[in-house]
This record gives sequence, C-alpha cells and structure tokens, in this order.
Amino acid sequence: MRHAVEDGIPPSPGGGGLAVTTTQRFVARFVARDSAAISELFTEPVDCWWVSSVPGAPWHGPVRTRREVEAFFLSMHGALTLRRVVVHSLVADRSAAVLLGRMDADAATGGPALVIEFALALQLRERLIRELRWHLDPSPFTEGFDPRGG
Repeated sequence: MRHAVEDGIPPSPGGGGLAVTTTQRFVARFVARDSAAISELFTEPVDCWWVSSVPGAPWHGPVRTRREVEAFFLSMHGALTLRRVVVHSLVADRSAAVLLGRMDADAATGGPALVIEFALALQLRERLIRELRWHLDPSPFTEGFDPRGG
C-alpha cells in the first residue's frame, strides 16, 4: 500500500528552521521505510525513548548508536505496514521540535488496523538528532501484536 504524509508538515509558529527541516526529513524517511537514512539523522551517542513495554513488539532495550537506531526502525517497519501518517501540528525552535500526529498501520501479525496518536519530541546537536522521545498510547500496539487478536 502507498504511504502518505497528509498535508505535509505545517509551518511552526515559532519558526525553527533547522529543527523543522530535520523533523521533515525524519518523517519523510520514516514514511519511506528507509531505516538506514533515518539513522544518518542521528548523532552518537543518541538518547532515544519510546514505548518498550508492548507485549509481542519486536523492539526493546536502549538505543544509543546509529546502528541501534537503524535496527529499531528495521524491526518497527517489519512489524508494521504503515498506511498513512497525518501531521496535526509542529512547534519548533532552533534546536528542538515537537510534532503531534497520527499513524494508521496494520500489524504484520494480522491483528486489527492500528490508529496511533503520537507526540514526537526531538533535540538537535550540530544539525543531528541527539535525543528522541516518542510518546504514544501503547494499547493499539498491544491489540495489534496480541496473537490471540486482542
């Protein structure tokens, strides 16, 4: 299925040039399922956090290097068929951005369609992402990865 970012990323009310550009690149590479290109956006060491307590999810553990970033996104893309990403809003300054959005995806396990509202916060160091926080409700993942169908 074709991946789409609906309506692009809206301009940030605070400007945020570099942080906006980096966020746009991250989202575009995520939608394109290009895990290697995503990892190139990160500095080392990197500090990443996302929901890791999802039963059956293939990702886990700390992520501190570009190779670990790439491995995380490879496992995520292997577990999910992304159908659409909708960007609700983006607020940024020169070295930080927060994006609110929604992912529509299907779990590779064949569970129900997933609708995942999320907030993505990133911090930059010298034009690269040094910190990434991905906040979301884990319940759609739990239902999607449960081999019993939820």
